[in-house]
Amino acid sequence: MRVLYQLNKGDIQTRTELGHTELGTVLSRAAKTFRLATYMKKTLHPRLAFTLIETLIVVGIVGLLAAIAIPSILRARARSQTNACINNLRQIHDAKQQWAIDQHKPADAVPLKSDISHYLGRSGNIERICCPADPTELFDNSYNINQVTNPPTCKLNETGIVIGHVLK
Repeated sequence: MRVLYQLNKGDIQTRTELGHTELGTVLSRAAKTFRLATYMKKTLHPRLAFTLIETLIVVGIVGLLAAIAIPSILRARARSQTNACINNLRQIHDAKQQWAIDQHKPADAVPLKSDISHYLGRSGNIERICCPADPTELFDNSYNINQVTNPPTCKLNETGIVIGHVLK
């Protein structure tokens, strides 16, 4: 069996060509060179890291999915706020009708907030009823009660901040 030792670039000698004392010197120099080379060169397994192209493709796909999903999520949020506001308007309208029947009020009467609070079924706390799009979360900033014959209106819809908050 022939053992090859590489001393320098292109300098290959076999064991049989070297003398016994020269072999020890050559081996110690080769061992030092090998240790130095492996110390300076940190080897990574080629499949332990992602390449730049793979990373860019994944980032691009995630960006594309986000660009598709975010507008849909915003539309769904606006639709749910509209539905909640219309539901609140319906409750206010029903409370107005109930108040007018119980109190024998004419059709052009305008109830106060305190008049219909009992009919809203929230332990008299009418302030908890507000438009979900209203940042102040106050009844007075969200809704106009109006006359008994006219449905209540969302103040945010009237000012143009939101669209579609109308009881039909």
